[in-house]
Amino acid sequence: LAERTVLLGSSPDETAALTTLLTDTSSVPKARLEVVQEHMDHIEWLELKEMPFTIGRGPEQVGHKVEHAAVSRLHLELRYEEKQFFAVDLGSLNGSLWNDEPMKPNEMYPLQDGDTIRLPGTILRFQLDGSRL
Repeated sequence: LAERTVLLGSSPDETAALTTLLTDTSSVPKARLEVVQEHMDHIEWLELKEMPFTIGRGPEQVGHKVEHAAVSRLHLELRYEEKQFFAVDLGSLNGSLWNDEPMKPNEMYPLQDGDTIRLPGTILRFQLDGSRL
């Protein structure tokens, strides 16, 4: 974490010189989510192009909006850190399941190809594109 932490200066020139992009998206392997809404015959694919990627009821600050009353506004976040994808439940009221195991709020759960995350009314299946691994 220390290598990614930057203290910003007090003057605009100093701040601009010290500002760092925390996640270099060019180094993030290609990955996507298969999104299955329960009680629907519709499957959606989401390309994970930006990290972190937030999922929730929104409407602001989410990369993908889930229309379900039991989903929190900011429910789940996907991260890429130290060459690994992670899922984090953001303290949602109704929780999330990682491979059918309850997730503890704000803990990082490693994601492997084929892992599932269940939110109220929604199943997410994580898929890596093996060409960049």
